[in-house]
Amino acid sequence: MAIILELRTFLAVPMRQVMGFLGGLGTTLPADWAARLKAADQVLAPGANAGQPWRRLIAPEVVRLTVPEELSQKSALFNIVCLDPAGDDRKTPQAPSFEGVRLELVKTSDGLWQINLPGNFLNSLGETVAAKEEAVIPDTFMEKWGAAYPPVPQASTAIARQAFIAALGDGDMRALLGLVKLPAEPVAAVKTCLEVARIWWLFHAPGVVSQAMLLETKAGETTSVAMFQLFDAREADRFQPQTYYFEKTATGWLWNPSPGSTLCEEFRPWEQAESTQWAAKWQEAFFVESVLLEKIPNTPLVAEEEARKSVQAWLTAIHQTDLPAALRHTARLEDAASGSLTLRNLGYELASSRQNDSATEITGIYQGKFWTLVGAKTQHSGKTTYPLYPVVQTPDGARLLAEVDLFAAGNRGREFLNRAAIQRLADYTSAEAITELSELYSRFQEATSDRKKH
Repeated sequence: MAIILELRTFLAVPMRQVMGFLGGLGTTLPADWAARLKAADQVLAPGANAGQPWRRLIAPEVVRLTVPEELSQKSALFNIVCLDPAGDDRKTPQAPSFEGVRLELVKTSDGLWQINLPGNFLNSLGETVAAKEEAVIPDTFMEKWGAAYPPVPQASTAIARQAFIAALGDGDMRALLGLVKLPAEPVAAVKTCLEVARIWWLFHAPGVVSQAMLLETKAGETTSVAMFQLFDAREADRFQPQTYYFEKTATGWLWNPSPGSTLCEEFRPWEQAESTQWAAKWQEAFFVESVLLEKIPNTPLVAEEEARKSVQAWLTAIHQTDLPAALRHTARLEDAASGSLTLRNLGYELASSRQNDSATEITGIYQGKFWTLVGAKTQHSGKTTYPLYPVVQTPDGARLLAEVDLFAAGNRGREFLNRAAIQRLADYTSAEAITELSELYSRFQEATSDRKKH
């Protein structure tokens, strides 16, 4: 038991303490200490992007299970099987991988347990130098995996769908694994785990901002099907329907990530019919809590503090990647292009927030007779931008007109886009209001220029 706790500690400690487990605390350093130190320093340094095989042990998204193979008073051999949703970066195309790492522990003359890494971990580029050092996943291991990550059946299909949506957004893939009952056959069980990892990675790969929103369901006695719209910030206004299956077991409802061809064929007509119908109306489901406006209400004017609170609530939702909450703080025009423009701007905001160096800062309120605008400052990837958000009064309170894309101009291209965004509103408000909006934007641009100078 002490040996197992030692290994678990190694996999969980802060990286600065890893050297001790690799032999750095002993009176006599390992013969290959220089190679151990160099390899660990390269992959464990702040900002380092560890490739294989190191990421199997240190990447937070990898799910692991440790099984002892040989144990004695002075040595031990462990097989650590790792489910990596990102897969092996040495292979093209990349796909989730289910691979093993074999680690040896030995007790030194000082009475300390020391971990001896396989040779491929000591290569400076993290490349495999000996394929035989890869641990093999025995068929019997999948039973242990299933026991370590048992399914948690849900009481109904509705609760199972809610748990599924929550698990897709959970940063720990084990939440999604907990909704699946693995097949008894080992090969099928491995394939199921890989499919779970693939789907989870659609929502958690670096740079990806994705969420699933329920569109439609069809339930039977033992099978339930749900169609979701996959919102991807990179293609925010694209219709991307995804169908997922749920099955009733003896203890409750679970997600079935790998439905058989017979089951898929049974529900294919329903899936095709629903895809056709939702292609024309899926945005309605997204905007159910966004206020729809025939005209831009210029009176009553939104008070400065109310506008500030409205934009701050929007920015908080963006920072938390909470798509429904962000949409609740918006209004949109009754226009054919309004939905797509709002979604694209929302996608840009969500994607940018992942790269922000600091929280977006509100810099000022610009108010006239018809408009209340909120200026802000955001920094991401070393670049500073200055967005300007129009806030309008609606029957449901102050709302952000997110389809209006205004930024402090730094070049002619941005100036052209700003003018186009303002002129597009001419059909929804008075000429006087359009003139004022342009003037307020100019004030914002001037204030931004002064801010840059200082």
